[in-house]
Amino acid sequence: LFLLAVSMPLYLGTGALSVYAAGNDDTDTIKVAHYNILGNVNMNRNYVLSDLLHTDPDLISLNEVDLSCHEELIEKFAEKGYSQYGNSDWSPKSDEYIKIRAGWHNMTLYKTDKFELLDSGMITLSDTPDDEHSFISYMELYPKQNKEGRPRTCSWVYLKNKETGGKFIFASVHVQHAKSDLYDYNSIGLTILGEQLAILGEDYNCEVICAGDLNSSNPEEVFEFGFSTANSGVATHQDGGAIDS
Repeated sequence: LFLLAVSMPLYLGTGALSVYAAGNDDTDTIKVAHYNILGNVNMNRNYVLSDLLHTDPDLISLNEVDLSCHEELIEKFAEKGYSQYGNSDWSPKSDEYIKIRAGWHNMTLYKTDKFELLDSGMITLSDTPDDEHSFISYMELYPKQNKEGRPRTCSWVYLKNKETGGKFIFASVHVQHAKSDLYDYNSIGLTILGEQLAILGEDYNCEVICAGDLNSSNPEEVFEFGFSTANSGVATHQDGGAIDS
């Protein structure tokens, strides 16, 4: 849950904040906000929607947007001038998506009057990142059966600032939490995330801003994956911790 940066540079973060990106001079700032809404639980309990609209961010990242609120949120943000792109962690063909309706979307939202959408896509945090909704191939059965071991995805949009002409990638990600005696899937996911976003930044020759839930309360531990941070995590409404804010 941090704002980080990798070589291009790449920034990843959480909470409402401002960060310099995609501008022609130092006066061009972009305000980014992130929340993990826990399938609409935090959205209802913590007044997240009113917080976001009051903060008036340019870019918004949301994690764990389930099917019970997905379309409603798209409509509400559209009324406020936001367009969106996102993907579900679960494949729309899976039983979890169809029967349990556990979409768990990672959504990127951006102000339509400020940004033009140039491209979009999805990265899967597995050893086959181009294979949509794929598990890590050597993941044990128990993590696969547990919701924390589900496939993890990163949704991204390639945007152009209509005023300055600056171009950048904005991504929303929710990294693995599951671990086993043999593997730390959180570390594996962070490694894949850093590698794939760095490739995107190189392909488009632009900066990358990535907001999301890293399932970590310590920004120091993510630096080893090639990131640097623009903020150290914002406390949640619920318990004052930085995880799942």
